[in-house]
Amino acid sequence: MTKRSAPPRRTALECLESQESCLGAVFCSYTFDPIFFESHVLRAILKLQSDPDEQLPDFLREGLKALQGVPVACFVDAGARSPGQRLPYDLRLIFARVFHPKLALLVHHDHANLLLGSGNLTRGGYGDNTELWFPRKLRYSDANDVAALHALLGFLAGVEALSGAPSPQLALVRTTLTGRLATAPAQADARTFHVLHSLQAPLLPAFLELIPRDAEILQLGMLAPFFERDDQQAADLEQVQSLVSYILASRNSHEAELDLGFGWQGGPLGPPTVVPALEQGLGQVWVHRTPGEPPTIEYFIPLKCTTKTVRYLDHRLKERSWSREDADEAHAARQLYPAAPLIANGPARIVEALAKQRELRTWLLPTLRFDDDRPVRRPLHAKLLTITTERRGVITTHILVGSPNASGRALLHPPPHGNVELAVVLSLEGAWSLPDLAPDLIACPRDQLQLAEPVFPASGANLGHWISDATYDPRTRELHVVWADGIADAPTWRLLYVERQLARGDAPPSGELRAGDFDLLAICCELTLEITGVRYSVPIRVTDLGALPVDPVEAQYGLAELIALLSRRIGRERLRHVATQSGRQGTSAVLETIFGEGFTPTDIFRTWKNLARDLAEENITLAAFRHILAGPIGVRAVWQRMREAVGGDFTREVVWFYGAELLKTFSELELPADPDQPSKRAELAHFLNDLRADLGALAPAIQGRPWIDPILRFYQPLTAPSERHDPA
Repeated sequence: MTKRSAPPRRTALECLESQESCLGAVFCSYTFDPIFFESHVLRAILKLQSDPDEQLPDFLREGLKALQGVPVACFVDAGARSPGQRLPYDLRLIFARVFHPKLALLVHHDHANLLLGSGNLTRGGYGDNTELWFPRKLRYSDANDVAALHALLGFLAGVEALSGAPSPQLALVRTTLTGRLATAPAQADARTFHVLHSLQAPLLPAFLELIPRDAEILQLGMLAPFFERDDQQAADLEQVQSLVSYILASRNSHEAELDLGFGWQGGPLGPPTVVPALEQGLGQVWVHRTPGEPPTIEYFIPLKCTTKTVRYLDHRLKERSWSREDADEAHAARQLYPAAPLIANGPARIVEALAKQRELRTWLLPTLRFDDDRPVRRPLHAKLLTITTERRGVITTHILVGSPNASGRALLHPPPHGNVELAVVLSLEGAWSLPDLAPDLIACPRDQLQLAEPVFPASGANLGHWISDATYDPRTRELHVVWADGIADAPTWRLLYVERQLARGDAPPSGELRAGDFDLLAICCELTLEITGVRYSVPIRVTDLGALPVDPVEAQYGLAELIALLSRRIGRERLRHVATQSGRQGTSAVLETIFGEGFTPTDIFRTWKNLARDLAEENITLAAFRHILAGPIGVRAVWQRMREAVGGDFTREVVWFYGAELLKTFSELELPADPDQPSKRAELAHFLNDLRADLGALAPAIQGRPWIDPILRFYQPLTAPSERHDPA
């Protein structure tokens, strides 16, 4: 028997891994598991070193610090999200429509990494299921790739509008990406692929518009068309029949053939207790298992047995022959046995009706298989639609890969009743059938296929939509909750954050709730709304992620701690440990050891130089740049502590002098010539303008102190109010 080698299998995580640093990322998903996302996906793209299980506190601190330099936004369906968000990436819930796209878009320095397909942001979608992905490195120098990136930016703008308030993290990703597209080729000569979505119009008509109207459809293929919860109407004969009819009616398709692929629920990977003779199973699907690490599994259909040969159909319905001696030897070794019943999820009535209209072939993908040497079950979740056409003697196969199932909701229904879907369309020369594109599919005689209508779990309403928005301002330490309008007949409810009760009532909540002295804990970035004992999680949006302290103790640092840290006289972890373990007295002792009686102007100047060096670092992201300027231990924080010290540790003149030197240092700053330079210059100019205003209010009087005059004249060209926006 001819052996076939399995194609290499790549998980979604493997597709996302890169040696290059990530500048920002956007994800879309239907179901969403935040624990998996943080522990595996974010850990991979942010290159986090701490173990999320063994070193959770370190992992969360490291994750927050990384997110302050790499903006991440996630858009997911509100009814399919699991609770458990810990890290403060921007998680947005879509309530208005069934939100079904699966997307990962990672921005790098010279390209964007695209992963678009069928897998949700769960352990199953990113590893355990059989999924179908379109991974591609979109280069900013390629016109086709640039056209796709503009299409994706348009899609994300529409998604953001569905999610409510604008996303500051998506805005940072958008700015980072558009800066790199500014000098990119404007037009694509020959599009190698197209990005389609259903935000404004159904997906299927847009797909068919890419197929010439005078082309004849030769073959139509659908893989796993009936699976997810959004397809509860797929058992409706008229609905799915109309979907196939819609495609075939769009072009000349008189002799078109149909291929349908399903996930085979069985196996087996081992023989039954009694193995019948080959002659007793002619025309049935059999298994040939060859020992190895892992074992090799082949499926075939024996047709005729003689004393010399066995005639059979292989998994692609190609007729072949096998030595009867070899077959008997395999049979005696219990390596040859009948397959389990060919059971799959699917609409039996629809398949039967379609088979009466034209030639129909059915295919199965074994969901029970070997991974290395372990038997595993990998449910089929891939979605694939193929249309093979002939036009002027040229045969072309048009392929739709992405999130949509073969259902009316996914492909034909317009908004707002149709799903939000996302897909890629490819056109390949020649005829490509389902098994050509999915080599693990095996031929299944239609009369042996046993289709069972899928059973969809009931899902109740997600009453988390009672809260239209929940935001946290780390600068004021205030949580702001906005209740949705039109909540009727509310039963008893409570609003919780971890174990803290924020509100409760027996009447419908309305208006707004503000909770002061609120600290966002490292272990939780969501609220819990409890209604008659049922809990719903609601993500908390952080208004300014850069202002969120990596550790609450850092927000309490005084000027001396900040100068010691930023002048590099003490490490960040050492200072945090001392402040946490020893309190104020222990910190003071450490600072006295470092500074003696107090820090000197040299320490201040070293702090300004170090901060300027950090801002001028090559390849620093825009988000990290903003964090250094405005974060809890950044430039603005140090300057604010200095201003607060006027009349105490410092005189007004001394603070003015330190501020003037800060202005001089940062005005001379040369930023690296990268696509983010204009945005960084704008951020820096905004800070310098604020600093000039502060210095104007602090300017010392010359009267009676003539020695101050040359100092003022030295700094005057910089400290004078300026209308320029470019500090360089």
